[in-house]
Amino acid sequence: MAQFASGASAVLCLRPEDIFVGLTAEIEQLVERHHVDQFAALTGDVSPIHMDDGVARERGFEARVVHGMLIAGFISRLFGLRLPGLDCILQSINLRWIEPLYIGDTIRVQATVAQWSSAAEVFVANVDVIRQRTLTSVAKGKVQVGFTRSRA
Repeated sequence: MAQFASGASAVLCLRPEDIFVGLTAEIEQLVERHHVDQFAALTGDVSPIHMDDGVARERGFEARVVHGMLIAGFISRLFGLRLPGLDCILQSINLRWIEPLYIGDTIRVQATVAQWSSAAEVFVANVDVIRQRTLTSVAKGKVQVGFTRSRA
């Protein structure tokens, strides 16, 4: 298993022969205001429940709700940096959002390989995004991942 430096993080480079059912990986992330603000600016999703605490509270939330697709971005980071890392190509993500995530929450994104096809070099992993302060799932799903090949 090789590692490559990428900014502040090392990118793993698991090969198909490193993958097996039960293999797990995880990352933790503190979700900060600037993450939500930058995501909104980048995507144009400035829905008031994401941008205005008052509007979010009027609709029954504790505060501004973190975009669900920002959560999906953290899931993408897990696969792109850790499982398998460098040679990762996401093929599909099927996610269910269970409860809202708020600015200031720390999440743990966990993935466990549930199915592996060595012939196709494709695996399916179960993903769970857990809010650390309550140890509850904010999102769950499945991700299908393949491998890219270097052309060098």
